[in-house]
Amino acid sequence: MANDAPLHRDIRVLGDLLGEVLVEQCGRRVFDHVESIRLAAKAFRADPSPETRAALQAAVSAVEPEHRNDVIHAFSVYFQLVNLAEQNHRLRRHRDYDRSQQVLRGSFRETMRTLAHRGMTADDIEGLLREVGIELVLTAHPTEALRRTVLDKHTKIAAFLEEMDDPRKTPRELDVLRERIRTEIVALWQTRSVRKQRITVLDEVRNGLYFLDQILFDVLPRVHQKLEQAVEEQFGRQLLELPPLIRFGSWMGGDRDGNPNVTSDITWQTLVLHCDLALNKYEQKLRELGRDLSVSVDRAGADEDLLASLGGENDEPYRALINRMLERLAHTRRRLHGERVDGPDYASPEAMMEDVERMARSLAHHRGQRMVDAWLRPFLLQL
Repeated sequence: MANDAPLHRDIRVLGDLLGEVLVEQCGRRVFDHVESIRLAAKAFRADPSPETRAALQAAVSAVEPEHRNDVIHAFSVYFQLVNLAEQNHRLRRHRDYDRSQQVLRGSFRETMRTLAHRGMTADDIEGLLREVGIELVLTAHPTEALRRTVLDKHTKIAAFLEEMDDPRKTPRELDVLRERIRTEIVALWQTRSVRKQRITVLDEVRNGLYFLDQILFDVLPRVHQKLEQAVEEQFGRQLLELPPLIRFGSWMGGDRDGNPNVTSDITWQTLVLHCDLALNKYEQKLRELGRDLSVSVDRAGADEDLLASLGGENDEPYRALINRMLERLAHTRRRLHGERVDGPDYASPEAMMEDVERMARSLAHHRGQRMVDAWLRPFLLQL
């Protein structure tokens, strides 16, 4: 049976902090109304009788008109915090499964084990995975109208909650984390949850790109590598050349369902926003690689074709190639925006992959396979 005690602890901590913020920001009266409604709702859920229903209705009706907005906002923030606690608990349970070596239901490991029991071979699996694809389509929805600034605050609170699970934290450090969460809750309380003005199509696009930017770009390589690990564990074969299992599409900025605001110009701007995000993420990744790949030819050697592509001898060829790649990306961005380009750019992700693969081959040939696996393969998957 799952241990939900840490979840209840997180909800209690977040609820207590929100209660303190309510008293600080609105006074005891609003806090008392929120508590009265919460307890009445809890009683009604446990025993949905006419009496508990009437008590809940009475608690809601007792809220004075001048306090209604604050009470509604309090429950909105409370449910946002509860959702964060539940998400953190799901991550906690996944880690518990990994530590105990249990096979999680619905995981890649369980799926591969099931297919093996049905008599499928490694060749069967590789052929199957080449035919399987998942495309998740991002779409604007009126119930998902939280602003990006609110999502950013959610991300910070979630990170602090995760830190609180660290058994090495001292009581003083836990107090500091609680104070940081309290500060974020104050900022959340004082922030409008939804925009005052009606959201535009490009606002919808930017909201959708938030998840690609902050989460999915970094997570997808790990998902793919978990699939490879599950196949290797069950069938003893590495799958290094599989196409991406998961791709993304978007309706935002491109749908033609009668919305008069989705014009051809809006769709073009949407595509530019998507391309800009991809280029930004590639640039960030290349700069990280430039810091990491400090390999010297004098210390490790390098492939001749890598050195030749740089025009001759270079003591840190990987950094030199990365700098050249960054220049080509900058030219690609200028071309995308209709500006004059005075140097080579990248016409496609495949062209950029050739440069990354050239580095990967050279590292692998000179005792750098660990760096290829840790740094370059995830980037190739992202590309």
